[in-house]
Amino acid sequence: MAAMVLFSAGPGTAATGHDDGVHTQLAARTPPPAGFRKLTSQQIQRLVIALGEASYPDSNQTIGNSDWTIYFKQSRRADRGKVDFENATLSNYGTWHVKRDKLCIRVKGSETPQPHHGCFAVYAHPQKGQVIAYMPRVRIYRYLMADGVAPAIAGVLAESSAPFQSEGSRVDRTRSKPAPKKSPVVARSTATAPGERTFPNVYTPLKGPQIRRLFEDLGDASYPDDGTGQYSSDGWFISFKGNGGWEGDNTASGFDSHGTWRVDGDRACVRVKNSYGYGASHPRAGCFTIFVNWATGNVAAKFPGRKSKRFIMKEPAYGDIARLKPPPLAKVAR
Repeated sequence: MAAMVLFSAGPGTAATGHDDGVHTQLAARTPPPAGFRKLTSQQIQRLVIALGEASYPDSNQTIGNSDWTIYFKQSRRADRGKVDFENATLSNYGTWHVKRDKLCIRVKGSETPQPHHGCFAVYAHPQKGQVIAYMPRVRIYRYLMADGVAPAIAGVLAESSAPFQSEGSRVDRTRSKPAPKKSPVVARSTATAPGERTFPNVYTPLKGPQIRRLFEDLGDASYPDDGTGQYSSDGWFISFKGNGGWEGDNTASGFDSHGTWRVDGDRACVRVKNSYGYGASHPRAGCFTIFVNWATGNVAAKFPGRKSKRFIMKEPAYGDIARLKPPPLAKVAR
């Protein structure tokens, strides 16, 4: 890894606090200096493996704290892997993954102070060979992760048109699956001519067995915050798994969280085990009713005590609700 060089805020950039060449504190979410390109999920996952290591900030992100070196390792899945951290006195470990054009880091070790947790956008300058990260905090930092890595950046940008192993795919997969058949729910929900049959445009509460089948593989569902953290935001996206667990991240604040889910009667129940990030909030815990609009394909939830009548978890979700038994079709009025 080449030595770091000074990286200033640049002309016209609203900077405040300090700018020591690695950390640049910004007053607002200002765009990066000219020449920097925001990387996609595909480009981020290839870049971290190409680099192998990078500089990484402390969780407090204040001057005087010792920054870390992060070492990236790839797992069998192309979009994630493990990480190790080292600084002058401590070591730590965790995981990395990419999601919605952001690099997400989860720290699992208990050593304090800890490296930064959360998801953040990554930018690269092909000519300067610099890689910077925009850390998602109220005190927004632009952090220089790597310098003098122009060949790695050029290689990643050149490969962008190559086949991409998306989230959940295996690196060694050689056979492509046939295109999925059109969902019968989609086909039958689009009837509009008089006399045809379609689903009524209403929200129907799901029964317990339907909720269980839906949550066994419900990915990237929107989810509300509990409002307890220093940086609360309803920007959670949660993926529910068949083993009764879930993982989520908050794209607004950059926090990660995980926990378990179960079905109690005709309600889904979520338990939060932990959330990662300085001043982190949590996804909302508790039990709630699940609704499906079979006409629009939307999945919604009604949380006790929440002002809004329904919280839209996913729209449209025809592929997810196709696993459920739909209600009878209604005839379109003439």
